[in-house]
Amino acid sequence: AATYTVAVTSSGVCTPSSVVSSNAVVNVNIPSSITAQPTDATVCASGNASFNIVATGTNLTYQWQENTGSGFVNISNTGVYSGVTSSTLQLTGVSVSMDGFKFRVVISNTGCTAAISNGSAKLKVNVIQSITTQPTDAIVCEGGSANFVTLSNNGNLTYQWQVDDGGGFASISDGEFYTGTTSNSFVISSTAQVMDGYKFRVAVHGNCVDEFSDAVTLSINALPGISAGPDKKVELGGSVTLEGMATGDGPLQYQWTPINDPVQASILQPTVSPVSDTEYTLLVTNVHGCFVTDAVLVKVMKQMVIPNAFSPNNDAINDTWKIENLDPSLAVSVQVFNRYGQPVFTSDSNSFSWDGTYQGKLLPWGTYYYIIELEHSGKPVSGWVVILN
Repeated sequence: AATYTVAVTSSGVCTPSSVVSSNAVVNVNIPSSITAQPTDATVCASGNASFNIVATGTNLTYQWQENTGSGFVNISNTGVYSGVTSSTLQLTGVSVSMDGFKFRVVISNTGCTAAISNGSAKLKVNVIQSITTQPTDAIVCEGGSANFVTLSNNGNLTYQWQVDDGGGFASISDGEFYTGTTSNSFVISSTAQVMDGYKFRVAVHGNCVDEFSDAVTLSINALPGISAGPDKKVELGGSVTLEGMATGDGPLQYQWTPINDPVQASILQPTVSPVSDTEYTLLVTNVHGCFVTDAVLVKVMKQMVIPNAFSPNNDAINDTWKIENLDPSLAVSVQVFNRYGQPVFTSDSNSFSWDGTYQGKLLPWGTYYYIIELEHSGKPVSGWVVILN
């Protein structure tokens, strides 16, 4: 500012000969200039935010404006707003509905052109997340899968599942048993009995707060113990009893397949009469609905065909004595005696063939007697065979 006076003088006889004016002050305002624009502000719902501008100039005045989607308008010191005519606009207790509002400020001084901020300062209001659906306890059979799910009211979240195996909660990662450890849906596959009683929870991280879900418990029911028994052999037309065994939380239920008789199919040790080699499967279910299977093979032995005569005369017709349908998996002992009880032929081969000789010489025609012993068959098979000329 500067002070000025004016002196007026006259020539002649006027009195007074000079007059001095009173002081006049001239104020020169420096135009406003923005040196730092307001920047975006991010806040959680019900939180506080502020926008600030830095400007130079003299005798500056401020008026903050907002744009809710229909253009900028002046705001006043009401509701959430304060400092609307200062360099810093304060917002207290913002609501989610204000998300995306833009703010600018008009800076004025007398006689100068107003400066207006760029209007790009935006308010981002984050929703405070909360878990709306808690995970629940899971009860599964050993070896089965369990799935824990949590839902929240905000999609922009990160998750970290944790396990407490008795030593406190610790974060887990995807691996042999676990998948989805950083998602809202967490899966445990191929559960082991050692996991019975484990507790799980998820840490939910959002833009505003971190939250833990309720802790849930994994309960694992043991599978039944089972054995379908040893494999069996039975002669065609005969029957055999299967030696199934089972243990576990009862009452236990049994189901054999393929057995058509509903009574036999539902007992632990049924009697079967297969007409061909058959694999029988036993399914055992415990009181918890957990089940397991095992299988047993019943091999049907065809009846031995023992010729009662042969003619070792080298005519290529019935020249040898041999037994058909001997089980190749069983040990066998074949002995042939003459009428005096003297052994004339022995073999432990399942595919033997006797040409009617003894010590390299053809035996005389007549009746001979045999004894056949089969492994696991109990009583030997005996009979006679005639050597014909």
